[in-house]
Formats: sequence, C-alpha cells, structure tokens
Amino acid sequence: NKKIGIELAVTSGTKAVGQANEHLKSKNSKGNATGEIIANNLQLSFDPDVLGLQVKPETPVTLYNNEFWYLVVHSDGDEVRFELSKPYSIGDDGHVDSWKERIFFEPIPMDDIPVDKGQEDMEDDEDIVVDVSRKI
Repeated sequence: NKKIGIELAVTSGTKAVGQANEHLKSKNSKGNATGEIIANNLQLSFDPDVLGLQVKPETPVTLYNNEFWYLVVHSDGDEVRFELSKPYSIGDDGHVDSWKERIFFEPIPMDDIPVDKGQEDMEDDEDIVVDVSRKI
C-alpha cells in the first residue's frame, strides 16, 4: 500500500509461528527478489538529490519507501497460528531465518473455522461430475 508505505505478502512458516520463544523460519525457500526486499528493510531510503549528487543517467537508482512484512501462517491440525513479521535475513538455505519484528495474534482453533464441503445437499448415491475440456 503506497499510502501507508507497507507491502505485505503471505507465507507459511514452521511450527514456531506465534511462539515468541521459538526460532521461526519460513517453511519454503525464497528467491533473490526477497533478498533485495529484505535488504531494503535494513536501510533507509537514499535519494541522491538530497545530497546534491549527480547520478549518471545509465545508473539505475531504486528508491524504496515501503517496509515489507509477511503474514506468516502455520496450521498443526488443531489450530491456525499467524503473525505479522518483518524479515531481517535469509539463510544459506534460502529460508527467511531471522526477523526484525514479530507481532503475534491469538491462534484460531480449527473447530471455529467453518468448512463448506458442498455435500450437505447431495444424496449418498449421487456422483460428483466435473466437466473437463482442453484449451486449444
């Protein structure tokens, strides 16, 4: 959101999600773009014009004005835990492995999550038909 200066993405995390005393890592490895975004979280925006510096036209200058956060989610079968976390670094394995800030939320018990399986109106002997066609 450019107005408030925050970018947000959703990712899954290890069982440490929502646990303040546990070492949280992203469940899946991240790519180079995430590394660049995390580097942005570690630095202040730099505007060469403020210092009166002349930048060569062929030199790309990227000005970052947004903080990047993850909504990190983990389900263990009994509950869904989630937190907003600001990534700090990526390990050699590509997983985000440290966080500048973690904001915890109360877990949601799986029993409290409505699940519509779409079968309440079906008869026991009724087949589910799915129309599949190839795109040409």
